[in-house]
Amino acid sequence: MKIWVMSDLHIDVARYPVPTTPKGTDIIVVAGDVADGHRLSASWLARHLVPRGLPVIYVTGNHDYYGHDLNDDAEVLYADCGVELLSANRPVLDIAGVRLIGATLWTDYLINGDEVGAQFWGKRSMPDFSAIDIGMRRIRPNDLARLHQEQRDIIENALPAPFDGPTVVVTHHAPHPKSLRSERFRDAADGSFASDLEPLILAHQPKAWIHGHVHHSRDYRVGRTRVVCNPRGYSVPRRNGRGEGVSLENPRFDPQLVIEV
Repeated sequence: MKIWVMSDLHIDVARYPVPTTPKGTDIIVVAGDVADGHRLSASWLARHLVPRGLPVIYVTGNHDYYGHDLNDDAEVLYADCGVELLSANRPVLDIAGVRLIGATLWTDYLINGDEVGAQFWGKRSMPDFSAIDIGMRRIRPNDLARLHQEQRDIIENALPAPFDGPTVVVTHHAPHPKSLRSERFRDAADGSFASDLEPLILAHQPKAWIHGHVHHSRDYRVGRTRVVCNPRGYSVPRRNGRGEGVSLENPRFDPQLVIEV
């Protein structure tokens, strides 16, 4: 199976002219953060990717929850738009002999060994905590750490189930330190972007793990598992000989990246 992979399109920051579908593509996987808010993300997917006539698989990113309650049930919205949503409520899909397992994932804030410092940085620096509600209040880091553990358990419980074919895990948040900008020099910010799921990956060895969120491209292996991140990121201002312009935050974004499993 050939999977067209992308994430973090942030189409509300800069318009994204979607390229032609790569030749031979079987399914499209978007690992979160098409835009701020479920409605804009779902409507964009319905307008630009669903008409390609291929299954469109989505996991929600943190930005998808902006303006929403963390417990909002978005499944019906995405389903009505023709999008297959992987979530804690429906974490497993079987498409043409390939099993896809996924959810947003969030993080445990433990990747740099300082949970308190990582949660403090996140609360102070991440827009999530002023843009997402839970019940009658804004979310807190411990809410996301709890969700991370719940969704991590869901993924870990789904992986051992017998399946005659390759398994691909899809999350928004990163599952390994190699997805960070630097493995050697950690800081408190890292806790908002990745968790260290290496033991889980090595125990179950899915064929691939697709994620987003970090806004820089990654392609590496943990054991036999290929970990891939292909985020567009934000547009950023720049100067050139013709004056002001914009360029992508991630110049390595490949709009036609296809992986085969």
